[in-house]
Amino acid sequence: MACSITINPPIGSSTGGVLDKIKVSGTAEGCRSVSVTIFCQNQSKTKSGIPVDTGVTPNAWEFEFDPALDTCACGSRIDLVVKCDDGEGNCDNKAEFNLDCPPTVGMCPTVQWTGISIGDCNANGTSTVNISAQLNSAGAYSADLKDSGGTVLDTVAGPGAQTLSVVGDYSGSETFTVEVTSPANCPGISIPLSFPSCQPCPDTISSDYEIGPCDEDGNRELTVTATLTPASGDPYAAELRDAVGNVLAQQSGTGTLVLTHTQMAPGGSSVVFKVVVTDPAHCNTDHEITIDIPPCVCPEISFFHVVGEKCDDQGRRSVTVQATLTAPAQFDAELQDSNGTVLDQVSGSGSQTLSHTGPYSGNTNQTFNVVVTSPAGCDGGSLQVQVPSCEPSEPPTTPPTDDEGFGCGLLRLLVAIAAALAILAGLLALCVPPAATALWIAAAAAAIAALVGGIIYAIFCPNKPCNVALLISGQSTLAAGVVAIVLSGCCPWVLWAGLGLAVSGLGLLEWWRRKCDKSICDLAKEITKVIGGVILPVLGALVGIPGLGACFSAIALAWISAIFGPIAAFASTC
Repeated sequence: MACSITINPPIGSSTGGVLDKIKVSGTAEGCRSVSVTIFCQNQSKTKSGIPVDTGVTPNAWEFEFDPALDTCACGSRIDLVVKCDDGEGNCDNKAEFNLDCPPTVGMCPTVQWTGISIGDCNANGTSTVNISAQLNSAGAYSADLKDSGGTVLDTVAGPGAQTLSVVGDYSGSETFTVEVTSPANCPGISIPLSFPSCQPCPDTISSDYEIGPCDEDGNRELTVTATLTPASGDPYAAELRDAVGNVLAQQSGTGTLVLTHTQMAPGGSSVVFKVVVTDPAHCNTDHEITIDIPPCVCPEISFFHVVGEKCDDQGRRSVTVQATLTAPAQFDAELQDSNGTVLDQVSGSGSQTLSHTGPYSGNTNQTFNVVVTSPAGCDGGSLQVQVPSCEPSEPPTTPPTDDEGFGCGLLRLLVAIAAALAILAGLLALCVPPAATALWIAAAAAAIAALVGGIIYAIFCPNKPCNVALLISGQSTLAAGVVAIVLSGCCPWVLWAGLGLAVSGLGLLEWWRRKCDKSICDLAKEITKVIGGVILPVLGALVGIPGLGACFSAIALAWISAIFGPIAAFASTC
């Protein structure tokens, strides 16, 4: 007879949340016994020879794996394979299940609410809720307390008696639920709560104050202002009180409220105010304002003055007066002349300085007064300054400028040409022996010409450029270096000597620019003068010396033109 096998869903049982046993069952027709293999999380167990009932429940079979597989838990995936041990034909069966672990009868915990209280309104418009529930069971269990949004507020695990509780601020309505998470399918409890409508208290209470000067009795005027910003559009009311509770100002409304009060306060005291929201009643919390009043202390005064040594063209001398005032507390003071004109004023504490500088006629006495305007009743100070007599000085002459004139400018270029020729002739005399005699004569003549021209320039040219000696040195050195590079065809070492001279000349010109606070444009114009007014004339003078024609380097001349051409173009447009 052919066999057939059925498999029922397995049933698990647990203790304290740990899986203990797995019960498997089914039917097997045409078999006297079956073999069952259980698979769970990469582990397996097999039981063979499980008898098939032939009596009360024909064809039924069952078996309980005890202990269960270590890797299994309630809800895990279970694979079962059942084979007939002795039936005819192939009637094996397999099935896949999720392991169900129904609660053990009598093991669900008892759950009951043990405390529910709703407090008064809070400042933010909420009410404080205190709620608790008790659970009890002889077996293991776990449970959560949740709000209506599913947020877990508290959690416990048994066995025995356990309490879930929460204290929080809520508004509107809320439903609290105790959910038994283990054993599965155990009932919980819920309770909906509604809270009283609470008006939010003002969001912000800020304060400011102004302290005035001292009066003759040592008191200062104090004005305090408190500003309240509402959290909603509901009406509310507030008061400004003193330290003992006397009402100084009160306001009510739905928008921003401003409480202001002015009084006299002794210098050196502390004044306490309180802002109290009187409506709604639950906002009745003091906001304290403490203000320290600066003491009324007169400042100490000391003077310092300087009279200038020189007179201006109107017979006046410069007079500088300083008065230093020192006090630990706030004071106000002015520096005045003998006519009461205010020359300077200060307000502050600690050390403060009044100062004034102005021209005053010679052979006069000048009076300067310090008046302390606060605290009231403070003595001031006075200073007498004698200004010596003097004759009116000549008006200042027009300061020299860089406009040296055409003639002097030409003479300066001639001096630079002569100096450059002297340097070059001496250098080339060492390089070109056939022309040495002529070159040494040229060097001596150029040096004498540069010296004589420099003396004439120094005597007869009053409007000289700034640091003219440094300028001429830079121009002549640069020119000598550039021409040496162009004439380096005879001696390679002349090229390096020329580069050194050219770099030195540029360095001297940059030094001149910085010392005289000149612009890049000014520097470019002076370099251009070197190109057109010094280098070209020097080259022209040297061409005529016998033996130098072969020394000209066309490549060097091309490089020099490529470098200095853009500089000349920039100088012509800047």
